[in-house]
Amino acid sequence: MDTQAHELAPDAQAIFLLCGRLGDNDSDVKPLTRNQYNEVANWLHNNDMRPADLLESSGREQLSVFGEDGKITETRLHTLLDRGTALAMAVEEWTNKGGWILTRSDEDYPTRFRRRLKHLAPPVLYGIGDQSLLEFGGASMVGSRDSDDAALSFIRDLRAGVRIKGLLSCPVAQEESIRLPWMQRLSPVVWSSGRLRTG
Repeated sequence: MDTQAHELAPDAQAIFLLCGRLGDNDSDVKPLTRNQYNEVANWLHNNDMRPADLLESSGREQLSVFGEDGKITETRLHTLLDRGTALAMAVEEWTNKGGWILTRSDEDYPTRFRRRLKHLAPPVLYGIGDQSLLEFGGASMVGSRDSDDAALSFIRDLRAGVRIKGLLSCPVAQEESIRLPWMQRLSPVVWSSGRLRTG
């Protein structure tokens, strides 16, 4: 397999370290939420820095401005950025199983998401399938694992209606553990929350 698939660009690495969940290899510190990441991204922009600068000691030294009060602390940011080994293992496992990862810094990040969602666009997208289909729009259905028959019937009818209208239907997973065989039947499957885990 091409080792390029296992490598994220430096900006993407930093964003993923700050916002991504790395499955069983994860630390106990919660990744940044979208709004928390936006706060860090604004700070980076205002200081003429890029996310990749946080991978270097000179950039990390500047995190002291976050102090230890509040939800975004210097210690939390350092702990998240120190997950490089777990990141490498998770990315390799995910890409070996056909998955892909996009961050807002990536050129391939869906233009539609940037244009329509702006600062509300998820910092990290995990997916399976043809990621270029994300540029064409579609419908997404999210439900509980414990859905009753009425809810399941509604979703089946909605999905049929979406297909009739020629829209792309993309299930979105919000579970902690996503199983790859289920995902291989779908194209694409995308989600922005939950743990990166395929076992």
